[in-house]
Amino acid sequence: MKTLKTNLGIEYDIEIVEVGVRNIIINVTCEEGTKEFLLSFDYPLKDDNEFYSQVINNDCSQITNEDLIEAEKWVNEVTVSFISSEVSKLCVKKTNDIEYWHYSIFTLGIIRVSIFNSILSDGRIEDNKESFFANGEKEIKELINKLK
Repeated sequence: MKTLKTNLGIEYDIEIVEVGVRNIIINVTCEEGTKEFLLSFDYPLKDDNEFYSQVINNDCSQITNEDLIEAEKWVNEVTVSFISSEVSKLCVKKTNDIEYWHYSIFTLGIIRVSIFNSILSDGRIEDNKESFFANGEKEIKELINKLK
């Protein structure tokens, strides 16, 4: 097993499940779930004795970022979806006739969340009461738990 990070800084683990003639099946696991991915190669894996001996022994060190593009997209998607859902639930739960809670999520280089608590007057946002900011999966999840 090997632990890696996506381009958004989200950690995930990969584990080789099966080695075929021209492909490898890996399990990709992050906090939000596990999914199998098929990595295909243009040549028989046994032709590269060093690579084959590593993957057959569950050594993931030769699997490159290019091999993991689809897996990393999946990790980013499920993690950002989970965070979006949790922040959305938090904002809906906390909004009332006096306060309006809303948020923004950014996914450029790192996942960032901004949560705002605004004062309402006659159904309109009058002023921002307080703001909360968090960067990275761990910090965001800590902020969500703090605000619950």
